[in-house]
Amino acid sequence: PDINIIINKSTFRQVIESQSSKFESDLQLENLHQGIKLYLSNDLSFYTYLNKIISQNNNEWTDVIIDSFIQYQEHPDPLFRIKLLETISPVLSDHFFVNQLKSNYRYLKNNLNNEKFNFDVTRLSNEQYLLIIDLLKTMHINIENADSIDMNFIQDILSIICEYGKIHPTKFISVRAELIWWQLSNSPTQIRSAAQKEYYNLINGFRQWIGPNTSLTIDRETKEEYT
Repeated sequence: PDINIIINKSTFRQVIESQSSKFESDLQLENLHQGIKLYLSNDLSFYTYLNKIISQNNNEWTDVIIDSFIQYQEHPDPLFRIKLLETISPVLSDHFFVNQLKSNYRYLKNNLNNEKFNFDVTRLSNEQYLLIIDLLKTMHINIENADSIDMNFIQDILSIICEYGKIHPTKFISVRAELIWWQLSNSPTQIRSAAQKEYYNLINGFRQWIGPNTSLTIDRETKEEYT
């Protein structure tokens, strides 16, 4: 008698999907392993492996990153602390990020006072930006008790929000208002001078954006940016 074999295509599809999922998990685990190993070996290239995981937008793996690196966040080298914070900032809670930003900055200046503070503002979320603004307001309230590190921190943060406003045109008005406010505020001269410098930096950056840059567009109704 003839034998009829019925092939269920979904079975093969499930097997392929399962194999693909396992391959992806193994790949992410390898990236995590390499990232941790390089970080603990004082190799700044560690961040490239973490970026590979974070770019996948997989909540399960981003949670693993946070759980893994939270125990290593107090690296003896302040530059590694800042680079780690910058790298994983897209997956951190907003309040934790801002607290760590201020803490890591102080650690940097206490240990490498002449080292310039660098931070990639493209990693910042809108919520983190707003909390940075709130932090600036709080620091101004206590400006009379601010030490030299606090003063430097305010100036560097004004630079950060300026750069953020340059790459996010929807925040231009907000950033401009903040910088104008600091220029007119009852703050030390160096703070007001820094605010003025960043104000002109913002204006020039915005002019460049409305000129040759056509890759970014703003929806008139939703105010969202898209390319």
